[in-house]
Amino acid sequence: MLAMDAHAETLIRWDFERIPPREALGIVTLVVPAAQPDAIRTALEQGYRVYVEIEAAKAGTFTPIAGTGTSSTRHAAGRSNRRSR
Repeated sequence: MLAMDAHAETLIRWDFERIPPREALGIVTLVVPAAQPDAIRTALEQGYRVYVEIEAAKAGTFTPIAGTGTSSTRHAAGRSNRRSR
């Protein structure tokens, strides 16, 4: 029997305006709604890896915020990820 490596990551959706330092939360990645660009910029400045949450219906017209390399989409039936670089 071969051993297989597996990777999982729990993402925290942060929808508050204030972003605490990474050391306070003990995590390096946050998901922040696109409607909060100031919070996204703050998180990036503090060294977080940031996923931007957007509505699936707006995915075709979404313009990534500088410093974010990926985005996640949200739709009524659940969540799915869209990656862009």
